Formats: sequence, C-alpha cells, structure tokens
Amino acid sequence: TSAQGKDVANWLMNAGIGVVSSDALQLGGDPTTEFVVDLLRCLQGPDQPAATRALQQWARLMATEEGVAVDPFGTDERDPLVRIQEIIGSMGLKDHQAAPADLILRVLSAMNIDPGADAYALTLLDEAHAHAVGHGADLSGFIAHWDRSGAGRGVVPPEHGQAVRIMTIHRSKGLQFPVVIVPFPEVGRASGKDLLWVTPGETVPGLPAALVRMRKDLAEVGVPEAVEEQHLSALDDLDLLYVAFTRAEDALYVVLDNRRSGLSAAIAGLLGPWEDDRYSLGSLPPVKRAAPGPTGRAWPAMRSREWDATPHFRTEAPPGWSAHSPDPFRSHGTMVHELLAEVRTPEDLDRVLELATRRRTLSVEMAAQLHEQLSPQLSGPDLVRFFGNDLEVRTEASIIHPDGGVLRPDRIVRKDDRIRLLDIKTGDVRGDHQDQMRSYMDVLRSTGETVELGALWYVRTGEVHLVEPMA
Repeated sequence: TSAQGKDVANWLMNAGIGVVSSDALQLGGDPTTEFVVDLLRCLQGPDQPAATRALQQWARLMATEEGVAVDPFGTDERDPLVRIQEIIGSMGLKDHQAAPADLILRVLSAMNIDPGADAYALTLLDEAHAHAVGHGADLSGFIAHWDRSGAGRGVVPPEHGQAVRIMTIHRSKGLQFPVVIVPFPEVGRASGKDLLWVTPGETVPGLPAALVRMRKDLAEVGVPEAVEEQHLSALDDLDLLYVAFTRAEDALYVVLDNRRSGLSAAIAGLLGPWEDDRYSLGSLPPVKRAAPGPTGRAWPAMRSREWDATPHFRTEAPPGWSAHSPDPFRSHGTMVHELLAEVRTPEDLDRVLELATRRRTLSVEMAAQLHEQLSPQLSGPDLVRFFGNDLEVRTEASIIHPDGGVLRPDRIVRKDDRIRLLDIKTGDVRGDHQDQMRSYMDVLRSTGETVELGALWYVRTGEVHLVEPMA
C-alpha cells in the first residue's frame, strides 16, 4: 500500500539510500511539511485546529532519533494559539503579506533545513512557486490549493544509478526490473471491512437478505456467500502475487513473516522444495555504499541579508482594477467605453454613473472621479458635435470592409445626412490612431456616405484631435 511504501521510503532515506517514488513519497503526511502548512494557516489568522496540529508535529520533529516519546502539550496548559504564536515570533515571521514561497523558505531556514538537501522541502517550495506563477502569490489561495490537491503532490527526487524505486504492485504491471524486493507479500484485505449480502435462511426466518461484515468465521460455518467471497479474495491475492513475482529479470527477494502464518506460510511452502537446490561459488564481497555525486555545480545555501531587512514592494491598483482581469488598464478602458456608450448628451452622465453604482459595477468613489474627469470634457466645444439631442447616434456599430473585415468605431453621429466619427482612447497618443480613423472614414465614403470629420478623444488628457478625410 502507499502507507507501507512511505515507511520503506523513509527507512531507506534515513539510511542514506536514494529513493525514487511517486506512490510512497507525498507531501501530505510528512511531519515537516504538515508543520509548515499549519504554521501558515496560523499566520493567516487564528486557527485552533491548525495550531494544535502544528504543536503535535513540532513535538514529533523535536523528538530524539531513539524514539523517546514526547508529549506535545506536557504541563503547559496555555492555549495552543498562544504557544504557536511564540514559535512564529521566534522564527521572525512578522510580515504575513509576503509570498507563500518566501514564508516557507523563512520557516525552513529557522528550522535549519536546507531545501537543496531535503526532497520534501524542495518539492513544497516548487509547489508554492508554481501556484504563485499560475494564480498569484496569495497565502489564502495557496492554502486552498493545498487542501484541494497540493497535499497529494508526489515527491520525486532526481534519479541516479543507485536509487531504489518504490511503487505499489498495481503500478508495476507491465514493467520489468533487474532486481525486485517484495517486502509485504501479505496482500490480503483486512477482515471485517467488506460488506456482504447473505441469505439468513432459517437463522432469521422471514428475512430475505441481510447485509453483514465479511468475517472468517462466516466461511468456517459454511455460509455460501462468505465461502464464495473468501475464494474470490484468495484469487485476487493470487493475481497480485503473480504480478509481484513476475517483475524481476535477474533476482527476486520476498520478505516473509518469521511466524510463517497465513500467506507467508503458503509462500514458504511453495518455495520450500527448492531450498535445497542452492549452489554457491566463492563469496560476495560487501559493497561499500558511495554517496551519489552532484549532477552539476552545487552551491551551499546562504542568506545574503536578514529577512527583516528584505524590502517588500507593493503597488496600488489603478482605478477600475478588477481581480478577474490580468490587465487592469485594459479593464479600466473597457469600463469607460461602456459608460460613454450610454451617454447621448452631457446631462446623461449623472444618470449613467448612478445606474452603474446601483448595479455595483462601479464604486461610489470611482463614479465621483469619473464625473469630475468626464463632465467638463463632454461640455467642451470639441465634443459638442458628438453629444447632443439633435443627433442620431450609434455606438460600437460594425462597418463591413470590402475585403471582409469588420471595422468598429466607438461613435458614429449623423446630422443632416452628414456623418461624424469619434474614437475614444484611454491610453497615450499613437501615430496609428489617425490612420485607423481614416480607414473608417474611407470605407464609409466608399458606400456613398458624406463623412464630415473624424475625431480622436484622449480621455486621460482631455485632448481631442480632429482627423480630416483623405482627399
């Protein structure tokens, strides 16, 4: 199982043997990783369950290698939140607004853990960085991601020639390896966990069927359904053993229980007749374990300055910024265009802004800023020709180009069979803006319309640039 594989992986890694596994090594369940994540939860806000779990993991991490039991709470009766805040303070975690990867690195540094030498720590940092790149460096967002799927992230150290690969029997199907070790041949399912429909018969007259837990004694007394289930379970175990015992190319090692009961006894009986067919020549010298060399140039972990001296940068969002838009300036420009499309005369501006605030698409503060900016410009002499009661107005109307393309000026105004075009710009002045306006005018003139003039309105500066049609 994955739990057994994790135990084997931890034992091998503690012995200095490289391990490659996506089944046995997962971030969730590692004491250091769980402690760091629960510490981040407490850093985000008061979290009693997280503080309690963090203290338990902290005690586990502080325990000696001899396995001496450590009481995570002991005689200290203070609230876990108070105690965990002391740990947070001792680590110098003052800025909870920092990026999750930055906070994780600070905790690891305070615990004297080098991510370059710890596969779990390095994978946790990678996970935090990948989430920040895709979704932003937000602590609450990372914790939500961790609860959804981050804990199941597999830890896969770099492969090298001396690594041991650990996997479940199911995942090994179809694969071959020079040497295979089967440490847990007892693949049977735990008794009492499977539910089974049986026919009680005379045991409970009048009851056509009953749902019971599968137990060995049911098969021993001859319950037909239990006997059949026992046979099917044994067949499943045999299928798994067949897969496990046929993966090796050169050597197969099976670790049997010394008590030789159950499946271990059956396997020992199967292999027993060949125990005498052993031949040896010479002796196998002991192999000295050599630590794998670095794959590239490695630099030791170092801190260029204290964390408290690290500058933190924060920028204010521009007006109209939306959390759902990766480009706030484009979002602001789109909002201004949508508002002005509803304005026919300068007097309409108040109504349009009030309606937007009621719909909660615009804050009251932002509406006041836009009114202060747009009202004097709309009443100016340059824009009066495009906003008035005596005008026929179309906004965002499509003009089909002869080559099949579509042109869409912001505002087309008709008066006395003459057309005026207005394009609204929320950014800086660019030379191609006039070329764009002339293309609108040329296409309309080619349809027989009389185009009087075109104009470019730069909202940010209040400038209006008139564009004459090409002769």
